[in-house]
Amino acid sequence: MQNWKNKAEIKQEYLNRIDNNISTQDFFGDWCNYKGYSDVGYYLGREFIKYLQQQYSLIDIANLNINQLYQHFKAFALLP
Repeated sequence: MQNWKNKAEIKQEYLNRIDNNISTQDFFGDWCNYKGYSDVGYYLGREFIKYLQQQYSLIDIANLNINQLYQHFKAFALLP
């Protein structure tokens, strides 16, 4: 996957879908695509984990609850 020029856009779109209970399926899998690219969700997930690793170990990340992950993703989505 190429490094997205519009990373901020995909973060905002993903957050919008989560907030509005809209499917994120087209972000995942080779058979789906977001704006013509497959696996965008995996790229976004990798970038999110890299963001979290600035503050947490992988063990700590694995132990974050869903509300903590959501709050961290909202902060992550605001970054350029």
